Amino acid sequence: MPYNASIDTTIQSFQYKLINIIIHTNKFLHKCKLVSSSLCDLCSYNEETITHIFWECPIIQDIWNNLKSFFQHNGITIELNV
Repeated sequence: MPYNASIDTTIQSFQYKLINIIIHTNKFLHKCKLVSSSLCDLCSYNEETITHIFWECPIIQDIWNNLKSFFQHNGITIELNV
């Protein structure tokens, strides 16, 4: 499926990594001693995991809420959840 969603190889690569849970987060990079902290680069409050950077981070939650508001403003009701 990732190869059918876009012809852009960068997007295909990202989709493949996301689907197979192989995105390198700060948690993983810190474990490999490649970064100094496992905290999220956006909020600097919680440990950066895949779930955190795509759903739990307060910065990302603002983006999701703005997107939901945009859709509702245009008459489209959506439910966002993990």
